[in-house]
Amino acid sequence: MESFESAIFEDAEKYFVRNGSLPGKVRDPVLEAIRFIAKSFDLKNILEVGCASGSRLNEIHKITGATCIGLEASKSAAAKGSSLYPDIQILHGIAPRDLLESKDGFKAHSFECIIIGFVSYLIPREEIFLLTAYIDRLLAADGHLVIFDFIHPIDNQRNYAHDDRLTTFKTDPSAGWTWSPTYFLASREIYLEPNDAGSFADPNNWMTVDTLRKFHPSYVFPNESGS
Repeated sequence: MESFESAIFEDAEKYFVRNGSLPGKVRDPVLEAIRFIAKSFDLKNILEVGCASGSRLNEIHKITGATCIGLEASKSAAAKGSSLYPDIQILHGIAPRDLLESKDGFKAHSFECIIIGFVSYLIPREEIFLLTAYIDRLLAADGHLVIFDFIHPIDNQRNYAHDDRLTTFKTDPSAGWTWSPTYFLASREIYLEPNDAGSFADPNNWMTVDTLRKFHPSYVFPNESGS
């Protein structure tokens, strides 16, 4: 996987150069999802995988007061975020490799909310189950998983426009979790970027913000044996 990992690190740096100074979106549906969750749940620990320089994570920290940790493949973005936002912790690394339990705060069932932003569509399919498993291990029961990524009604793959060493996979980004009864798709918003000139009629232009609730196994598999 060395070529994949090196390509991801390089692409993250290029992405930061292309987009690091762009103004923010008109609205952030991920932030809206977090605000909604925080109305009913006490969010003490939040992880964002693919956090860029951490501006969203910093806003989340202001809203919730939670301990916020980000994982970012761009070393430049991580360094900038660490300088700008001292109240959050940004780690340089990639998923799924760097989501293993570690001294940096990745402990089993330690996060009430995990955000995954435009990560899974670039991960080789032989690695995608590791992402699912690692995220599930980190997310607490009754926690929430917020996924924003490309979505497509037909599974497909294409050469990545920015690096020919990588492949993009468009699919249902929540499917790796929702096959299990412990995960329920609580909401889904399919949208276009505010400045996207593409048509909503074409699924190739679709992106989604999915909010999943992780239930305790005893809730979705109640004991009906009478004992």
